[in-house]
Amino acid sequence: MTVPRVQIELLQSLVKPEVETQTGIRHRAEAYFKALQASLCSQFESLDGKAKFKKDAWSHTEGGGGITCILERGAIIEKAGVAFSSVRAALTETMASRLGVQPQPVLAWFGGGTDLTPSYLFEEDVRHYHGRLKNICDRHNPGWYPLFKKECDEYFFIKHRGETRGVGGIFFDYRREDPEQFFLFVQNIGNDFPASYLPIVEQRRHEPWGERERTWQCIRRGRYAEFNLVYDRGTLFGLETGGRTESILMSLPPEAAWVYDHRPDTGSREEALELVLRHPREWA
Repeated sequence: MTVPRVQIELLQSLVKPEVETQTGIRHRAEAYFKALQASLCSQFESLDGKAKFKKDAWSHTEGGGGITCILERGAIIEKAGVAFSSVRAALTETMASRLGVQPQPVLAWFGGGTDLTPSYLFEEDVRHYHGRLKNICDRHNPGWYPLFKKECDEYFFIKHRGETRGVGGIFFDYRREDPEQFFLFVQNIGNDFPASYLPIVEQRRHEPWGERERTWQCIRRGRYAEFNLVYDRGTLFGLETGGRTESILMSLPPEAAWVYDHRPDTGSREEALELVLRHPREWA
């Protein structure tokens, strides 16, 4: 599971001061995401009941910084990460081209998303997750859920595997229109995350598992790592702009596996998930 990356990406070195004053959004966004980070850490600690988050404050070489919170080896949670960052970095023409944007005197946007990446398919869990996302999208714009769901399936796609990273969610990027509406939207998504995800953990925490399930989980984690290291624009941006490596790669799993030419057994639970990953479905 990926914690929602609902964030405002503001390339501070390229934003004119008067634009910041006009929108008045940067400092409010920072305050909100810091508060959301603290809330999520508290709720995950309560859910696990054993482990506590390690909080690691850091600074960026070109300005700004962040707080990376990591929980490991808990009673339920093997690893969880909740990160906040507010950094400044120059966007070179080469980097802009790789990200698919144009360097401009003023460049500010909202981008974010949330997707579910289970090892085994429980359709009721996916419908619950997508249903809550659709409800929030519909309150803002009825066209957003189908659009952002499609963008999620297309973005979180592992091209060399011919499959999506997970069972989807929503994704949007470079949204420059109506910043106040998008700020409210990402707050609604962030605030709803515990209700969309934590009930799934409570429902599945007692599911039986053994060596077969663990092996499959590690294989799926390997696919997750492949996407993040090869295709993810956030990873690329962070590394290319001199970001903090430990924080950029914090979402990588503690254990993963690559089994040569692995193919799930016909009719197995593992195949049921793989079929959905190769042929994304409508869930809400």
